Amino acid sequence: MQTLDVMKEVEFDIKEWLQLSESNEWVLNTLRLWFSFQTEFQNETWCRYPDIYDDKKFWAGCQPVLLSHIGNFSDYIESTSIVFDFSDETIARVSKIVELLGGIEGVDPHADENDNSIGAFLMFVLKDACEYSGLNPKRKDIPERRFRNAMFVFNKLSAQSEALTEVIDALDSE
Repeated sequence: MQTLDVMKEVEFDIKEWLQLSESNEWVLNTLRLWFSFQTEFQNETWCRYPDIYDDKKFWAGCQPVLLSHIGNFSDYIESTSIVFDFSDETIARVSKIVELLGGIEGVDPHADENDNSIGAFLMFVLKDACEYSGLNPKRKDIPERRFRNAMFVFNKLSAQSEALTEVIDALDSE
């Protein structure tokens, strides 16, 4: 991982980055992606719908996590990225955040909106994770993953549709 090697050589002031990034939408969405891939945070309210889309609530939850890794941030990135959760449910949730970034093209460390700092380093890892997940429609080498993603969403929507039909039938019979 060349990106991590660079991060280990360059010193970043995490506190300063967090202060500068609090209202940066690109950084917030990058962090939303980052934490969504991590099993450890999937049950935290700040990392679940709807709070993950509330900038203040999300920031209040993720900032202490990031601050707890001052001094070893590159190690933190490396250790968490190797245990990303690529389950169907996670990929469905992550795909919604990818949409916030403007589609897979927004998951780009070279994007004009990037912060040219820690967020860009995170985005290098996230871009690879999104491609591995089958979220890049331009990649033709992972059709089985894209099919699994589509089937998961189809099954989830079918179950919701059936539940709605039952409620409508119950209301009609009254």
